[in-house]
Amino acid sequence: YTVYCLRPHILARRARAFLTQFPGEVLYAVKCNPHPLVVDALYQAGIRRFDTASLPEIAQIAETYADAETYFMHPVKGRAVIRTAYQVYGVRHFVVDHENELTKVLEATGGRNLVIMVRLTTPPAEGTLYHLSAKFGAEPAAAVELLRQAAKAGCDVGLAFHVGSQCLTPGAYGEALALCGKVLAEAGVNPSCIDVGGGFPGHYVAMDFTPLGDYFTAIRQGLKA
Repeated sequence: YTVYCLRPHILARRARAFLTQFPGEVLYAVKCNPHPLVVDALYQAGIRRFDTASLPEIAQIAETYADAETYFMHPVKGRAVIRTAYQVYGVRHFVVDHENELTKVLEATGGRNLVIMVRLTTPPAEGTLYHLSAKFGAEPAAAVELLRQAAKAGCDVGLAFHVGSQCLTPGAYGEALALCGKVLAEAGVNPSCIDVGGGFPGHYVAMDFTPLGDYFTAIRQGLKA
């Protein structure tokens, strides 16, 4: 038998710390742990926005919490899934990292009242245990073109990136935001949102731990720049 030990008060405390300190809206990535007890502890702590990567995750949140908002953050999605997310569950934020994916989203939704968030690949950050840029994300030149196409289609636009899981270098977020600034300037668009992804480190035994406040400071400085 496998026994899972949950500490809802710890989850709630961490959620409240993010909500208090983070310079923006806080989303919980459901794929990290979709167990209802985990999600409910975070909801009760004040989380109302959720990063979802599949239709079951969207349904779980939307059918449980009437005031929650879901963001479809996986860059590869089927047309029927996109249509259901949009029409049934009211999803309006979609991530793309390829022209074909943008076309699918526009066609499946009709392109109305959308926020298209272009996933941007970032250079591997020093001190990050798991790099994700090789798996998802458009190169800067491609991201510029995707932003232009989405804006031309009448959508609000934004950028998304992920510096990698268990990132131990706060400066990685500043570097990624600097790249976002260059891409946005070249595309000639104003973003409605910038998703700085996850990657914030947990405290493990025998591992150096940088306080979360250092990451939030780096993000504030990067946004300001």
